Amino acid sequence: METDTLVWKCSHGFSAIEHPNCWLEFKREVEMGTVGYLDIETIQLTADFGILISWAIKTRDKDEVFHDCITQNDLFSKLKGTNEYIQDYRVTKSLTNCMKNYQWIITFYGTYFDIPFSRTKALFWKRFDDSIEFPIYSTVKHHDVYFDVKSKLRLHNNRLEAAANVLGITGKNHVEPQYWRRALSGDEESLKWILDHNINDVLVLEKVHKKLELFVAGRKTSI
Repeated sequence: METDTLVWKCSHGFSAIEHPNCWLEFKREVEMGTVGYLDIETIQLTADFGILISWAIKTRDKDEVFHDCITQNDLFSKLKGTNEYIQDYRVTKSLTNCMKNYQWIITFYGTYFDIPFSRTKALFWKRFDDSIEFPIYSTVKHHDVYFDVKSKLRLHNNRLEAAANVLGITGKNHVEPQYWRRALSGDEESLKWILDHNINDVLVLEKVHKKLELFVAGRKTSI
């Protein structure tokens, strides 16, 4: 992570030159850790009623995006030995397994949505599969770019799209309502559209984060 020592500010509000110990700690944490940009797509906004449709994690500075998406079989087949339909069991498990490969997870509004939604799903499915382990406190650090946008920019709204537009970053797209409606029937085209949108979001998120990180103090927030 390339960061200007004169621009960077620590949590105390000082530059790297003024607080070298904070700077060294920040650099050590970043350079020793693998950073992943996470985004999820869901049906409904609450995890007890909603379904995790897909997830994507882009590894920082690498041409790789890990992802998964529900299938028609997931929606209409039961989990072996239970009365529960598979639904988002499989993608929840693949998400938690992937998250363990990162020391930092970067999200946009993930503090209030992506992280608690995913954690809730993991805890629900853990009742049926004890191998599902959402990262516990302090094992993975989390940074939410939403708060960078809110505090460092002055926009008509604080959505990722608005930040991307003002920063000259293209690629943010939208999924038409019909694709969301058809997704619950397992329609393959609709699920592909949603997953493509999901992947696109993490690509844009990485670019927005890199534009704003020079103006943000290093943070130590657990997932």
